[in-house]
Amino acid sequence: MKTVVIYYSFRSSTKGMCEQLAAQHKNVTLMDAKTVLQKLKANEPVPLTEYDLVILASAVWAANLPPTMANLLKKLDLTGKDCVGIMNSASGGRYTPAMRRAIITAGGSCQGLYDVRKGALPDILELNKA
Repeated sequence: MKTVVIYYSFRSSTKGMCEQLAAQHKNVTLMDAKTVLQKLKANEPVPLTEYDLVILASAVWAANLPPTMANLLKKLDLTGKDCVGIMNSASGGRYTPAMRRAIITAGGSCQGLYDVRKGALPDILELNKA
């Protein structure tokens, strides 16, 4: 399964978890959400058609999506894409509904949401094989 992980990481913990996931699987591409958002604002293409699964990962800010991830999901076209959300937090996934709504509004199919506390990332790709 060819997978892209689009992450937003303010203090590098989410980025580190995503790099760990990519190191475990050969068909994983990492994209920084800030870079993707800049491309979208400049009307440059973001080639998601080649991927079977889109993983969106970010921290939780005051029980909400960080502005960068929220803005990205308003502009990103996920039509027909299977998507998974990863929330990196110390307090729990209280923004799960916001991530689910954002994925669905962008046209994606939300296949799962994972609350990752303090860097304990499960093997998302193994969990989504079924």
